[in-house]
Amino acid sequence: MILNRPGWRTRFSIRRGVYLLPSLFTLTNLMCGFYAIVQSFKGEYLTAALSIVVAFVADGLDGRIARLTGTTSEFGVEFDSLADLVTFCVAPALMIYSRWLIDIPKIGWVCAFVYVACGAIRLARFNAYDTTTQSIYFNGLPSPAAAGGLVSLIFLEEQIFPGETHAGMVAPWVCILLAFLMVSSIHYPSFKNIKIENRMSARALISVVFFIFIFVSKFYVAFTALFLVYLMSGLFVQLSFLAGVRAGRHLHQEDGEVRDSHEPRHPNI
Repeated sequence: MILNRPGWRTRFSIRRGVYLLPSLFTLTNLMCGFYAIVQSFKGEYLTAALSIVVAFVADGLDGRIARLTGTTSEFGVEFDSLADLVTFCVAPALMIYSRWLIDIPKIGWVCAFVYVACGAIRLARFNAYDTTTQSIYFNGLPSPAAAGGLVSLIFLEEQIFPGETHAGMVAPWVCILLAFLMVSSIHYPSFKNIKIENRMSARALISVVFFIFIFVSKFYVAFTALFLVYLMSGLFVQLSFLAGVRAGRHLHQEDGEVRDSHEPRHPNI
């Protein structure tokens, strides 16, 4: 029988391994989020922040690998969302709460909860509406980018300006701001559908190598700067969109006025 052929078993095992590969990266994402929570309880906030950074890489690879291998599924989408909820919503909120918000009576835990709740709403909205479209924009700040904002606070306090930032004073407001941006309708660039060319020009290759060198050598500063650039990019896109809508309305009004001026006027008899 064909089921007893070793070649069939080999192809089946390879295919099953391909299907498991994206889930392994999602599982790595979830593990990093759980490890960040554990480290936050121990007071190792820099380790917790770096664990979330590793989760960024795993989260970016699982979806790309699934699309490249044609192994996307509803299970993968739901599993990825649950992992993102833990890693990019619960873990950063607990990290910031343990570091600063715990010292703010009655309000601190509310700020952390609002961040988690808005992150959960953002992920649910993405699964319900955004997965069916191949848009170049996210509708609202993605939860990994929001987590990057809280990670940047830790980097500022622990590495970039140790003990000089007074980040605890702005931590509640940053949580609320990021929570609002996640559930807003502001468009943020999406890099899911970017295709990497097989051949790169020498100039592009040099630029990539230079960027990687700067990012690695000045990691904490580069990560924080990259987050700020991405945060401002969404606001810039939104302002450009509003300006375009306003210009379109103004042009439409001018066309209407010109059309009315050319219509023949009949005197009343």
